[in-house]
Amino acid sequence: MAKFTYTTRADGRLVKKVTIDKKPIFLYSHDKEDLKEQYITLLNDVKNNELLKTNNYNVSQYSDIWYENYIKPTKLDNSTKKMYQDCIRLYIKPEIGHIKLKNLTDLDITQMINTMTNNGITRRREVTIQTLRQILNKAIDNDLLKKNVANTVKVIKHTSEEQKPLAQNIIDLILEMPLDLDNTVFMMKFILTTGLRPEEVSPLQYKDIIDTQFISINKVVDLDSKELTIDNFTKNKDKRQVPLIDYIYNELLKRKEIAQNKLIFPNRFGKLKSRSSFRRDLERFLKTLNIYYEQKQKEINKDFKLTKENQISFTLYQLRHTYACILHKAGIPLKEAQSFTGHKDLKVLINIYTHLDEEDIKKASNQLNSFLKI
Repeated sequence: MAKFTYTTRADGRLVKKVTIDKKPIFLYSHDKEDLKEQYITLLNDVKNNELLKTNNYNVSQYSDIWYENYIKPTKLDNSTKKMYQDCIRLYIKPEIGHIKLKNLTDLDITQMINTMTNNGITRRREVTIQTLRQILNKAIDNDLLKKNVANTVKVIKHTSEEQKPLAQNIIDLILEMPLDLDNTVFMMKFILTTGLRPEEVSPLQYKDIIDTQFISINKVVDLDSKELTIDNFTKNKDKRQVPLIDYIYNELLKRKEIAQNKLIFPNRFGKLKSRSSFRRDLERFLKTLNIYYEQKQKEINKDFKLTKENQISFTLYQLRHTYACILHKAGIPLKEAQSFTGHKDLKVLINIYTHLDEEDIKKASNQLNSFLKI
C-alpha cells in the first residue's frame, strides 16, 4: 500500500478523502491508526461489492467474508471460532481456496477430503466439511450459488481410539513420586485426585480451599483466548465442590502459609496458565515420571531399559478419566460422582461405570476358568 496521507482540520480532526465512482467520501478521526483502519475497511468493502456484483469470489475470499461477518461478531466461544479459522486456514484455502465459488464441484471437495485422509488428518475432516457446508449455505442465501455441492460429499466418521484410564501401577507410581523431583509433580497429583479440567485448574486460588476438606470450583478460564478471560462459572455453567484426599489437602495448607501468589498453580510469571503452559508442564512431568519409573524398574531388574515401547505417556484428559474410574472403584455412587466431576450428561459416567463393571465380570470369569481348569 502507498504511503497513507491525510489532512488535519482546524478543529484537530484528521480527514481522509476517498473518491469512489467519482463521488467523494470523507473519513474522520482523531487518531491516525483509526483513520487508516477506516480507510482499509472502506477499500475492502468496495472490493467485496465489486466481487459481489460480478459473482467473482473464489472460495478463499468468500471464506474470509463468511468468517468476518457470520462468525467473528457472534458470542461463540473463542475455541469454536479458532476451530473455524483453523479449518479455513489449514485445509480449505490450501486445497480449494483458488477455485471460483461458482465453479466449485463435489469432486474438488472430495479430493480435499482425500488429501486430508492421506496426510493422516482424520477427526478434522468432519469439522472441515461442516464448516464448508455452512460457508456455501450462506453463499446460497446471498444469491451467489444455487446449490450446496458440499452436501453430496460423504465423510466416513472417524472413531477415535478410546483413551483408557491409567493402570493401577502407574497411578501408584505418580502418587509416590517425591515432590522435589519437579514443580509439576504436585499439580499432576492434584489433577489425578480431583479430576479437574485444565480450564478449572488455571484460576484456582487458595481461598477456594474449604475447611471441610473440599475445594470450590466456581470459575473457568478460556484457555483459547489471548486474554485468558475468566468466567465465574465452570464449563457447564455450574458451581461445585470437589473433595480433597488428606495428602493433597495437607500439602495445600502448607503451601498456602508461604504462598506469595493467590493462584495455586500460576505459570512461571505468576499469571494464569494457558493451554500451551499446561502442555509444556505435561511434557516436563512425563519426562520426570519416566526417569523415576526407569530408576524404580532397575531396582527390580538392573538390565531394564526405557524405550519408546515401554515408556509412560498419557494426556490430561486421561487423568480426568482415571479419576472417574477411581470414584467407581472407591464405591462412590453415580450422582455423587457426577457432582464431583461436573459431567453435565450422566451417560458419560454411566458408560465408564458400566465398562468397568463389565471388565470386572470378565476378569472374574477368567479367574474361575484358570482355577477350575475343566
